[in-house]
This record gives sequence, structure tokens and C-alpha cells, in this order.
Amino acid sequence: MLKRIRQYFFNRATKGITRTSRYRSWDNIQTILVLFESDLQEKNQEARDFIKKLQAEGKRVVACCYVNKKKAMSATFDNFVVVDRSLINWLHSPKAEFTQSLQAQFDAVIDLTENDYLPLKYILAQSNSDFRCGKSRVDNELYDFVIEMPPHPVDAKTGMPRTDYNFIGNLSEQIVRYLKMIK
Repeated sequence: MLKRIRQYFFNRATKGITRTSRYRSWDNIQTILVLFESDLQEKNQEARDFIKKLQAEGKRVVACCYVNKKKAMSATFDNFVVVDRSLINWLHSPKAEFTQSLQAQFDAVIDLTENDYLPLKYILAQSNSDFRCGKSRVDNELYDFVIEMPPHPVDAKTGMPRTDYNFIGNLSEQIVRYLKMIK
């Protein structure tokens, strides 16, 4: 029930947001906001590898991750923002003083989340960017460019999600490859 109430308020909050959508090729993208969900150990090696790859190509990157814990162990820096449950309200909307650091103009927002987390969806919806890309979802109106990704593979013996599957690496590779191909 609470999940539906939160979703209702999210829909209501994002309904009034208007923005212009403009496709950008990979060569035209200089600043990127990367959104991803953190693992509970907060190591995030796949996301860090992707960010290093972007920086090696000369892109300026700000990363924002969501940790589904009361208090994250990782520190927040200017270019690496960590959102935990202490920074969101009961509707799962990030607190206003926190989101001000993410209000810079970005050429693109790349959403690498596999699951739906409302704090990251609020940040995505409120981001100051005219080009957003990510995984295809039910509510694709938040995105300008979507990639269809298969569901997380499940181990046949245990019935649990496979731990060797690199979702962030696969999705980021697909997004970059298609943005480089399309001019």
C-alpha cells in the first residue's frame, strides 16, 4: 500500500516537469550524470570501471548511487554522490538540500539501475539534462533513449540470481556502443 502511495506522489511530482528532449551523439556529450544502484558492500567495481572509461575518453562525469541502507559507509564527493535512506523522506524523495548538488547542466544522464528505486527516479526526473538514457521500463517517458535488457539470469540449480552477471557493464557497453553508432 505504501509503495503505491509513494508511486502516486512521484507521478504527481513529475507530471508538472516540462523539458525539451534532444538527442545527442556520443561526440557531442561532454558532461554525464551516471545513476546506479550500489551493492550493500558499496564496492561497485563495475560502475567505477565504467566511470574511469568515460573519464579516459575526456568526459566529465558525476556519479550518483543509491544504497538501500540507513547510513552509507562511502563518502560523498563533488563528483561521486551517495544517497542512502537518511537523505530521503518517507515518500522516498531526496531532500532538497541534497539534490542541489546534482542540479548542474549535464549533456546526458545515463541510468544504469536494474531495479526501480524512487530516489534515483526523482533525481532522473529532476535532472537538468535534455538527453536521458537507460534500461527499458514500464515508464519509459522519463527516457529519450532506451536499451532493452534481458532479465537478470537465474541459476538453474539454486533458483537464485547469478552472481557472475555484470548488469552495469552490459548495459553501459550497449548504451555507449549505440550512441557511438548513431550520428
